[in-house]
Amino acid sequence: ERTRWKSEMQRQHGMFLEEQEKRRAATAEQVMELQRTLSDLQSQEEVSRDSARRDRALQILQERSKIEEIGEIKDSISRLKVEEESLRVSTHRERTQVWSCTTSGYRIG
Repeated sequence: ERTRWKSEMQRQHGMFLEEQEKRRAATAEQVMELQRTLSDLQSQEEVSRDSARRDRALQILQERSKIEEIGEIKDSISRLKVEEESLRVSTHRERTQVWSCTTSGYRIG
């Protein structure tokens, strides 16, 4: 009777140990899966941060380009105004100058 009881206890203890080993293995697998998930999330976060940095850098470059373009347009406007004034003065001068031709007596103006 005692031998059978001892044998039953050993069998139950063996089953208990097997069950514990299964739980340990399952827990270890869950830990590994969570570590992979964490690593993936950290990688995605880094990619997202890099992407945000690239987007901001592109935005800054575009803003600088617009500012430079505005400056160039203002410079062109200034040059065109100077040229327009120069042409206006030149045209006015040509209109007001009177040329006389001594041989024919005609006035050209």
